[in-house]
Amino acid sequence: MEKIKTLGGEEGIAAVINCASRSANILPQAVRMLRPGASFIMVGYTRSAVSYGEDPADLMGHKGITFVGHMGYDHTSWRNVLTLYREGRIDMSPVVTHVIPLSRWREGFEMFTNREAAKVVLAPELDQ
Repeated sequence: MEKIKTLGGEEGIAAVINCASRSANILPQAVRMLRPGASFIMVGYTRSAVSYGEDPADLMGHKGITFVGHMGYDHTSWRNVLTLYREGRIDMSPVVTHVIPLSRWREGFEMFTNREAAKVVLAPELDQ
Protein backbone atom coordinates (compact mmCIF):
# COMPACT_ATOMS: atom_id res chain seq x y z
CA MET A 1 0.00 0.00 0.00
CA GLU A 2 2.89 2.39 0.60
CA LYS A 3 3.93 2.17 -3.07
CA ILE A 4 0.30 2.85 -4.11
CA LYS A 5 0.16 5.90 -1.83
CA THR A 6 3.41 7.13 -3.36
CA LEU A 7 1.97 6.75 -6.86
CA GLY A 8 -1.63 7.80 -6.28
CA GLY A 9 -1.59 9.93 -3.16
CA GLU A 10 -3.31 9.27 0.16
CA GLU A 11 -6.72 8.62 -1.40
CA GLY A 12 -5.40 5.90 -3.73
CA ILE A 13 -5.43 5.29 -7.45
CA ALA A 14 -8.13 5.89 -10.08
CA ALA A 15 -8.38 2.37 -11.51
CA VAL A 16 -7.31 -1.24 -11.11
CA ILE A 17 -7.31 -3.33 -14.28
CA ASN A 18 -7.26 -7.02 -13.43
CA CYS A 19 -6.20 -9.11 -16.42
CA ALA A 20 -4.99 -12.25 -14.72
CA SER A 21 -6.06 -12.95 -11.17
CA ARG A 22 -9.05 -15.12 -10.28
CA SER A 23 -8.07 -15.00 -6.62
CA ALA A 24 -10.73 -14.22 -4.03
CA ASN A 25 -8.24 -11.74 -2.54
CA ILE A 26 -7.98 -9.49 -5.60
CA LEU A 27 -11.18 -7.48 -5.11
CA PRO A 28 -10.67 -6.57 -1.42
CA GLN A 29 -7.02 -5.72 -2.20
CA ALA A 30 -8.04 -3.59 -5.18
CA VAL A 31 -10.70 -1.73 -3.20
CA ARG A 32 -8.10 -0.81 -0.56
CA MET A 33 -5.92 0.67 -3.35
CA LEU A 34 -8.72 2.59 -5.07
CA ARG A 35 -9.76 6.15 -4.29
CA PRO A 36 -13.46 6.99 -3.86
CA GLY A 37 -15.28 6.95 -7.21
CA ALA A 38 -12.58 4.84 -8.90
CA SER A 39 -13.03 1.82 -11.20
CA PHE A 40 -12.24 -1.88 -10.95
CA ILE A 41 -11.98 -3.36 -14.46
CA MET A 42 -12.08 -7.13 -14.91
CA VAL A 43 -10.68 -8.24 -18.28
CA GLY A 44 -11.51 -11.73 -19.47
CA TYR A 45 -13.70 -14.33 -17.88
CA THR A 46 -13.67 -17.75 -16.32
CA ARG A 47 -16.18 -20.58 -16.36
CA SER A 48 -15.82 -21.05 -12.62
CA ALA A 49 -17.27 -18.69 -10.05
CA VAL A 50 -15.04 -16.65 -7.79
CA SER A 51 -16.10 -16.53 -4.19
CA TYR A 52 -15.07 -13.48 -2.16
CA GLY A 53 -14.53 -13.59 1.60
CA GLU A 54 -16.23 -10.20 1.85
CA ASP A 55 -19.36 -9.05 0.03
CA PRO A 56 -18.15 -7.22 -3.12
CA ALA A 57 -21.17 -4.90 -3.11
CA ASP A 58 -20.34 -3.91 0.45
CA LEU A 59 -16.68 -3.35 -0.41
CA MET A 60 -17.40 -1.22 -3.48
CA GLY A 61 -20.46 0.59 -2.15
CA HIS A 62 -18.62 2.37 0.65
CA LYS A 63 -16.28 4.04 -1.82
CA GLY A 64 -18.61 4.28 -4.82
CA ILE A 65 -16.39 1.96 -6.87
CA THR A 66 -17.54 1.15 -10.40
CA PHE A 67 -17.12 -2.48 -11.47
CA VAL A 68 -16.57 -2.95 -15.22
CA GLY A 69 -16.38 -6.30 -17.01
CA HIS A 70 -14.63 -6.57 -20.37
CA MET A 71 -13.95 -9.54 -22.62
CA GLY A 72 -10.55 -8.11 -23.43
CA TYR A 73 -10.95 -7.88 -27.18
CA ASP A 74 -13.29 -7.02 -30.03
CA HIS A 75 -12.92 -6.73 -33.81
CA THR A 76 -11.26 -3.34 -33.54
CA SER A 77 -8.74 -4.67 -31.00
CA TRP A 78 -7.81 -7.62 -33.24
CA ARG A 79 -7.45 -5.38 -36.29
CA ASN A 80 -5.21 -2.97 -34.33
CA VAL A 81 -3.02 -5.76 -32.98
CA LEU A 82 -2.58 -7.30 -36.44
CA THR A 83 -1.64 -3.90 -37.87
CA LEU A 84 0.91 -3.30 -35.10
CA TYR A 85 2.37 -6.78 -35.64
CA ARG A 86 2.57 -6.33 -39.43
CA GLU A 87 4.37 -3.01 -38.92
CA GLY A 88 6.89 -4.68 -36.59
CA ARG A 89 5.82 -2.48 -33.67
CA ILE A 90 5.11 -5.36 -31.26
CA ASP A 91 7.17 -8.43 -30.43
CA MET A 92 5.06 -11.57 -30.09
CA SER A 93 7.96 -13.86 -29.08
CA PRO A 94 7.25 -13.58 -25.32
CA VAL A 95 3.66 -14.75 -25.95
CA VAL A 96 3.97 -17.33 -28.76
CA THR A 97 5.45 -20.56 -27.43
CA HIS A 98 5.19 -22.67 -30.62
CA VAL A 99 4.99 -22.11 -34.38
CA ILE A 100 4.04 -25.25 -36.32
CA PRO A 101 2.81 -26.02 -39.83
CA LEU A 102 -0.94 -25.85 -40.35
CA SER A 103 -0.96 -29.54 -41.32
CA ARG A 104 0.02 -30.35 -37.69
CA TRP A 105 -2.98 -28.48 -36.25
CA ARG A 106 -4.08 -31.45 -34.10
CA GLU A 107 -0.69 -31.49 -32.41
CA GLY A 108 -1.02 -27.75 -31.69
CA PHE A 109 -4.43 -28.21 -30.09
CA GLU A 110 -3.14 -31.14 -28.02
CA MET A 111 -0.15 -29.12 -26.80
CA PHE A 112 -2.49 -26.32 -25.74
CA THR A 113 -5.01 -28.70 -24.13
CA ASN A 114 -2.25 -30.51 -22.22
CA ARG A 115 -0.80 -27.15 -21.11
CA GLU A 116 2.46 -27.79 -22.96
CA ALA A 117 1.98 -24.53 -24.90
CA ALA A 118 0.50 -21.12 -24.14
CA LYS A 119 0.03 -19.80 -27.68
CA VAL A 120 0.47 -21.89 -30.83
CA VAL A 121 0.69 -20.26 -34.25
CA LEU A 122 -0.45 -22.48 -37.12
CA ALA A 123 1.59 -21.33 -40.12
CA PRO A 124 0.37 -21.96 -43.66
CA GLU A 125 2.64 -24.16 -45.76
CA LEU A 126 2.92 -21.93 -48.81
CA ASP A 127 5.77 -23.67 -50.61
CA GLN A 128 3.90 -26.90 -51.34
